[in-house]
Amino acid sequence: GRRLRRSRRAAREAAHSRVRQIHDLGGDLYACERSLREHHVKRADIAFDRVIHAEYLTFLPVMEDADIQLLA
Repeated sequence: GRRLRRSRRAAREAAHSRVRQIHDLGGDLYACERSLREHHVKRADIAFDRVIHAEYLTFLPVMEDADIQLLA
């Protein structure tokens, strides 16, 4: 119930804060176009201004050399 909703909201806010830190430090953020479409997320819905939109196979090689990977 209520406690679960609060817990999910806290987890979402913590994840957003971590991603914001990476973004603000100049890290590259990638969004999988296919996943966005499947979840009905529009580019305008994304909270960050510098996001590289690509298909998964396009940024897969980048992920192999990344220092940090956050998948959601």
